[in-house]
Amino acid sequence: MRVVLNRTGLLGAAVCLGLLLPLTMAHAEIAACRRAIVNRGAKFVQAKTKALSKCEVARIAGVLPAATDCHTEPKAVAAITKSAAKLGAVISTACGGVDDLCGGDGTGEDDATAIGFGGTCPNFENGVCDDVLGGTTCEGVADCLICVDESRSTRRSASTRES
Repeated sequence: MRVVLNRTGLLGAAVCLGLLLPLTMAHAEIAACRRAIVNRGAKFVQAKTKALSKCEVARIAGVLPAATDCHTEPKAVAAITKSAAKLGAVISTACGGVDDLCGGDGTGEDDATAIGFGGTCPNFENGVCDDVLGGTTCEGVADCLICVDESRSTRRSASTRES
């Protein structure tokens, strides 16, 4: 069967496509933003775990003093800070809209709620991660992830040393 479209039909199809394409692209951008958060978030946790593990091994081996707190040891802190900066940069690039900056221009930026965060950082176990997020921007998402991970690893470290 052959379909013939006249000018009105073509115009109608173009309008429909024009209305649906931004929705599809917006959904794809949010999916890409979420993917970037998950992937870089996992890499951040891995880098932090590696830095803290190396420090703990050095502490146990006697290379570092036994009283060393690996959360404040300079090499571990440098590695964690570098990975945290990369997390923020990747989230800004993937979610930050036309200027690749969370909280910047705002044009095309994925807001915290749309990418799966509420208005505030989830305050797990009554911790300290209860900052207000950007609302209409992705501002604060990287800091929230870093805070939640820090709270988790600090609790884990404390419980490990107690046992």
